[in-house]
Amino acid sequence: MSSLPERATIYKPAEGKEIQGCIQIIHGMAEHQKRYAPLANFLADNGYVVVTSDLRGHGDNIASEKELGYFGDDAVNGLMSDVKEIFDYLKEEYPDKKMILLGHSMGTLISTTYFKDHDAELDALILSGMPGNNSAKGIAQVLIKCIAAFKGWYHRSAFINNLCNGAFAKPFASEGSPFAWLSVDKDNVAAYEADPKCGFCFTLNGFLVLMKLMCGAYDNPWKKGNLDVPVRLISGGDDPCRVNDDTFMQSVKMFQNAGYKNTTYKLYKGQRHEIFNDTEHETVFAELLDFLKTV
Repeated sequence: MSSLPERATIYKPAEGKEIQGCIQIIHGMAEHQKRYAPLANFLADNGYVVVTSDLRGHGDNIASEKELGYFGDDAVNGLMSDVKEIFDYLKEEYPDKKMILLGHSMGTLISTTYFKDHDAELDALILSGMPGNNSAKGIAQVLIKCIAAFKGWYHRSAFINNLCNGAFAKPFASEGSPFAWLSVDKDNVAAYEADPKCGFCFTLNGFLVLMKLMCGAYDNPWKKGNLDVPVRLISGGDDPCRVNDDTFMQSVKMFQNAGYKNTTYKLYKGQRHEIFNDTEHETVFAELLDFLKTV
């Protein structure tokens, strides 16, 4: 019998309320599952069983602060196993309910990599703030491995961090926070900055995994077990992680060109990377629920 992993939290509808489906939420880079509690509670209030969890090297899923941003060996396969473990539990507990995967930011790369092998097991895929495809992801892996040969895999490289993330802050430099790109909502940005388990620099191991996940999401082959699965991509209209509107549409078209005919999308004008925590989050929540009702 499957059990829910210790790293995970489950949110359930009130007793007696009909269950509409099950949703696994995969959080983003340098944050943790507790930041998705408002979204998870909203979905549970509307009839969904929701599971959030801390990724490897994140939140409470660490042995010490040294482990923040460190995923360990064979990490991509491990992350895929972690996603499957939670779905195995949900399928056993709720065998007749729809299974939905929702990823944010780096979580979209994990979710897409998983989806490419497991689309037949899912009833919907939702991707929030998907990073645009980085054409330098192969070169970045070579650089990371070279530095790690001298510094070790736990080393935190300002150079690699700037290479991967530095461009995000530039459009909002006048606002005085390196994390202003996350949200228009200054309280959200301040809370992120004040959280010791947010905003940390990845280890070289973490950045290598990030690049491998981008390769998995954009370059891995599709098994195409069920081309009818609804796919929904959403992002802030001012989210620098998407790069620009054309790059965002390239991500959308990747699914459409693969044959997923029920692929839809929306850009939220004036919002930044964290649309679930930004000033228009109530609209985003409501429209997410509208989409789920169509699944």
